[in-house]
Amino acid sequence: MHFDPALAVAKNEFEEIADHPAGGYRRVLAGRIERGSTDEFELRYDDGPSCDPTFTLWRKGGDEPIGEFGGDQVVIPGNGFLYVIRRSNRSFEGREKWAIHKGALVEITQSHYYVGVTTATLKPATLLQQPETGATVIANVPKGEKVLVVVQQTVDGRDWYLVRTRFGLLGWTEDAAYGDERQFEDIQFLGD
Repeated sequence: MHFDPALAVAKNEFEEIADHPAGGYRRVLAGRIERGSTDEFELRYDDGPSCDPTFTLWRKGGDEPIGEFGGDQVVIPGNGFLYVIRRSNRSFEGREKWAIHKGALVEITQSHYYVGVTTATLKPATLLQQPETGATVIANVPKGEKVLVVVQQTVDGRDWYLVRTRFGLLGWTEDAAYGDERQFEDIQFLGD
């Protein structure tokens, strides 16, 4: 966890809660998340119901959380946003941006999520001009070829990856990153 020490204080206080999936939560940070604001918050952490790192944001003295997000690392630079690095429940180590909007914690969604992983193909992969079935084929990549998976984009609930070949061609391929159907050695869904 990274934060501006002029705005917040690190905590390490565990509160045991009966019937909580992780046995309770740990207060990890208290203070402001924006330099120009007097609003104070508390960030709590727990392992979630299936060992998924989860952070919950509470207003100071609040009875209910204003939101939660999964994440392995949190960066709070003091500009009113929370930046999250998360590997759990996704197929790569992604970066997210969160904000408080109308009293709720919301993700500022990105059109694409940076992946940046060089990996071998597990099977032949067809790279398309657009992230859509039936688009023009840009390249056919053989099994075992090293490629760079550049970004991920979700289109109609399906995950598409922009891939760069060794030659430098760029094209899209759909991949659920799960089970025997996945195309890349180092792009694999980790979660439930």
